[in-house]
Amino acid sequence: MIKQWLNEYEGLTKFKNDKLYCITGPFVLGIELVKLPRVQKYRPHFVIYSLYGLPSGTTLKECMSYPVIMFELFNTRNLQFSLNFEEEITEVKDSLNNFLTFRIGENISFECFLNWLDEAIDNPNLKSRIRLPEIWEVRYNLALYFSNKIADQVLEEINSSIEKLDEERCFKNYGGREKWYRKLIERDRTEHLRIVEKNKNNKELKSLSCFNFV
Repeated sequence: MIKQWLNEYEGLTKFKNDKLYCITGPFVLGIELVKLPRVQKYRPHFVIYSLYGLPSGTTLKECMSYPVIMFELFNTRNLQFSLNFEEEITEVKDSLNNFLTFRIGENISFECFLNWLDEAIDNPNLKSRIRLPEIWEVRYNLALYFSNKIADQVLEEINSSIEKLDEERCFKNYGGREKWYRKLIERDRTEHLRIVEKNKNNKELKSLSCFNFV
């Protein structure tokens, strides 16, 4: 099972158990092969972990405690894939490649990635699973990784959308819109880059291939 995935996505490396990752910019991203209980099957998920921190903290352990993005993969009948361990991955690979507008395990275009996030937000299979504040955090923190200027541009995009949302429904898990927004813009770029580089250089990630956003 793992060998098939690594043959298809050569930039990924087996990290732990059935987790196949690479480092790309301020993220660890890749594929997790989640085994299903009581049956000999698994489900592949596309995941992105931040290297800049979570509300719980900024150590690598805290960054890797849960993904900032985790998407299931769906077949042509809009059902999640459930694969036998020895099953060919041709169909699920095609589904993943059609879902993503970039290639895992290679350098990724910054604009292409942002456009993909926009498409994911409108994907009917994912819409109910997406939390917009978390998607915006990913956009902003990636932009901050590039420059303050690009971060300001992304912030303008966020501001143009944020007022249209139901504050109580969208931000109730974040302490309200104002608190969420204030924490977002308080991030210092120098500290942001320091945390990312420190976590990138952690010995636990030394086996992973490194790529960037261009």
